[in-house]
Amino acid sequence: MPAKYSTRRSSRKSRLQGFSWQQLFLVLAAIPGTVGLLLILTAVSGFIVWHSAQEQAMMGGSYILFSFVASNAIQKEWMLVTGWMAVGAAAVLILSLPEIGAKVAAAALISIGVTLLAKEFLRRRQQYLNEKKS
Repeated sequence: MPAKYSTRRSSRKSRLQGFSWQQLFLVLAAIPGTVGLLLILTAVSGFIVWHSAQEQAMMGGSYILFSFVASNAIQKEWMLVTGWMAVGAAAVLILSLPEIGAKVAAAALISIGVTLLAKEFLRRRQQYLNEKKS
């Protein structure tokens, strides 16, 4: 009887060693993205669960953006986190402040965010192409 117990315990240990908290958090980070996509799709189809279709679509986009930031932060991809946060800050500026100065600042933040995102994606593409050649 003790031998069976020790075998069961060791197999449980090996299953737990394969478990990764990072994978669990990545799955959890996908939930806001899914909710955001559903909010956008329901706004487009006319099923309004928020104040208006436009606000519902903006909230959906915010959830998706949060999902990108969270999943990249979990993976410690700080260039992507910074880029997505700059895009999000620009969206907040555009939606909350009607002044022209806020729109200029938002345009600057969008250009910074898109530049950071493009730089990281191009770096990864080049790395992929280099690995493919080898």
